Amino acid sequence: MNKPYIHTYCMLMLGDRGISQTELAKDIGVSMEMVNQVLMGKRTSAKVQKAIAHAIGLTSWAEVEERAARFSELFSTMKNTPKSAYASKTPKRRLA
Repeated sequence: MNKPYIHTYCMLMLGDRGISQTELAKDIGVSMEMVNQVLMGKRTSAKVQKAIAHAIGLTSWAEVEERAARFSELFSTMKNTPKSAYASKTPKRRLA
């Protein structure tokens, strides 16, 4: 099942540790695309899931899923969520 919040959570945690998907992929001997597909839920790989979990300081993929779900719930309830820089701009009218 595709759980995009896992990707977001893991990217934030990897970034916090200064680890890129490319570096992680190289360390475990897979392509960066494979790491990304696992993070996006499009493919599964116990090897990649375990490496991601360990890279962000967790012990298992189940723990990653649990923390990511909690992160998603908390983030969705925040009142001051970031908005696009273009959200407040009114679109210019086009002349016909």
